[in-house]
Amino acid sequence: MAYEVIKLSGKKPDHPVLRIIIAPGLWLQRMTTRPPLDDQIEVALRALQGALRLESGQKAVCGYLRQSASEIIICSKN
Repeated sequence: MAYEVIKLSGKKPDHPVLRIIIAPGLWLQRMTTRPPLDDQIEVALRALQGALRLESGQKAVCGYLRQSASEIIICSKN
């Protein structure tokens, strides 16, 4: 049933009742699909690099860096 409502709202985007029904879903989508911040991209790239090194059989030396309540794993090629 949800699919049909979404499909119908795509066909009639100006219908007031459909706009009210789909509004909460659009708000949630807007909140959860923001572009990542620069520091989030940096962490993702470092994690990917470490994983690729481990997959290729290269040794990775890992250490921990504690920042406030979170831990960051830092890997470097050995």
